[in-house]
Amino acid sequence: MIAKRPISKILVFLICIAPIVWLLAAAFTDNLSANPIKDITEATGVWTLRFLLATLCITPIRKFTKWSDVIRYRRMLGLFAFFYGFLP
Repeated sequence: MIAKRPISKILVFLICIAPIVWLLAAAFTDNLSANPIKDITEATGVWTLRFLLATLCITPIRKFTKWSDVIRYRRMLGLFAFFYGFLP
């Protein structure tokens, strides 16, 4: 059980960092539209809302399903919501 925890946290971290990697790859390969600042702002705003919603859903999921292990990801998801909200 102890060995699964770091691997699962690393996996969640990599999943959460994937949108910014995709956005950077799109920026460096010129796959954004004529207004790249608008694209970046909209993408990070959408991901902020997604992470905020996921963070707020963790406590009800834990209460309804009695799955207490999910609570350890709430802070990480909240910090990613702040991270994507803080970007331009």
